[in-house]
Amino acid sequence: MCIICVDLEKGKLTPWEASRNRTEMLDILDEEHLKELDEKITASLKEYLIKLSIENNLESNSQFLN
Repeated sequence: MCIICVDLEKGKLTPWEASRNRTEMLDILDEEHLKELDEKITASLKEYLIKLSIENNLESNSQFLN
């Protein structure tokens, strides 16, 4: 596992930072690991968007209650 994966899993990198760092490692990481990293970045982005959607829904619902 590379440092990008480790930091992404620890929450030290956003999906966007991990993606940018990935471009700097293209010549170093093998194709298999790049695919694994892409999957982790995609999963992290989906998680972020789900959390954002939930927060927005909670905010919208609270407006109706007030």
